[in-house]
Amino acid sequence: MSSLKQRKNHSQQIVAVDLFCGIGALTHGLTQAGINVVAGYDIDESCRFGYEYNNKVPFLARSVASLGRADLEQLYPSDSIKVLVGCAPCQPFSSHANKIKSKSEEDQRWGLLDAFGRLVDEVRPDFVSMENVPNLKNQDVFSRFVATLERLKYKVHFQV
Repeated sequence: MSSLKQRKNHSQQIVAVDLFCGIGALTHGLTQAGINVVAGYDIDESCRFGYEYNNKVPFLARSVASLGRADLEQLYPSDSIKVLVGCAPCQPFSSHANKIKSKSEEDQRWGLLDAFGRLVDEVRPDFVSMENVPNLKNQDVFSRFVATLERLKYKVHFQV
């Protein structure tokens, strides 16, 4: 992160959009690191107050699956270093949730990580970051996400 801060101080502004933002823990950390988060997207309206109050960043109540390139590109200044981050819903990949949820309920949310990958492909941010639960690495949807990033020539690193 220090090299990004140095770049920011000498030229371009680092600007991030947070997908699946929830109440904004990731946004909070990014802003504390000096990154300008311009919006957080989530469908859970109950997160709005906490997100906006704690981060002073607009909460946009929309499904990530409904977003397109134009929605995100308008948020990034043209000369900025673009960062797209997200914590795709982890319930489908959580060992606890898998004990209590049906397969069809899981499958509906698995597509949200595919939507994240599609947005990376459409927007081509300079940096992409994602956080999730350990079991995700064993899922086909994660392999597709990584393959999308590699096809787009991103340098991919992940760990548990």
